[in-house]
Amino acid sequence: MIIFSIAFSDYIKSNNLNFFEGNVIKYITRYKEKNGLEDLLKAKTYLEELIEQES
Repeated sequence: MIIFSIAFSDYIKSNNLNFFEGNVIKYITRYKEKNGLEDLLKAKTYLEELIEQES
């Protein structure tokens, strides 16, 4: 099991990420250790929302 050196919430706050950006980072970072494909699909959902906001 990988132990992350920084809590996701701390990383999100210190980098001023919004909700969608933070969730993309969270799910991409943990997918191998937690929920695999399910986490990748969640990351995709949040990434698609970010793309929509930028369009």
